[in-house]
Amino acid sequence: MLKPKLTHAHLFHKDEQLNKAFALLCWNVQKSTQKEAFSTYLHELHRHYDLDLLMLQEAKTDHYSKLDLKSYSYVLAPNIQTKKALFGVLTATKSHCHGHQSYVTQARESLWITHKSVLYTQHLLANDTVLLAVNIHAINFTANFWFKNELDRLFETIKEHKGPLLIAKDFNS
Repeated sequence: MLKPKLTHAHLFHKDEQLNKAFALLCWNVQKSTQKEAFSTYLHELHRHYDLDLLMLQEAKTDHYSKLDLKSYSYVLAPNIQTKKALFGVLTATKSHCHGHQSYVTQARESLWITHKSVLYTQHLLANDTVLLAVNIHAINFTANFWFKNELDRLFETIKEHKGPLLIAKDFNS
C-alpha cells in the first residue's frame, strides 16, 4: 500500500447550483463501489429519492476509469493507493463543485498502519452562498491524543469559512 499522490475527480457539472434545501446521503460503502450490487442499489436509490449530495467513505476505484454514479460529478480523496486501485472518501454532487482540497491524516491507525483521508468541497448554493462540505473517514485504533490532533487540524482548516458548513463522517470511534 502506498500513500496516495493524487485526487481522482470526474467533474462535469459547470453551472448548476445546489438548492438551498438539498438531500444528502452519508454512507461507509466498505469498498463496494465497483461491485454491480452497489451500482444497482445506488440506481434504485436515485430512482426513488432526489439525492443531491453523496458523501461516501471507503470508496474504491481503479486509476483510469470513472465510477458509475449515475448523473453525479465526484471527487475522490484517497487514503490508500495501490498499483491498481484508490481507496478513500468520495463526495458526489449533481451541482458544480466550486473547489476541492484534501489531505491524509498525519497519524496512522495502529492495527492497519494506514492514514485516513479528509475531503473539502465547495458548492455554490442557490442563494449565492458557498457551502463547505467536509467528508471525513477518521482514524481508528489509536490513542485519543492522535484523534484530537486530527480534529484540531480539521477545525484549523474550516475556521476561516464564512457560510454554511456540512460535516459528514465516519468517525470510527
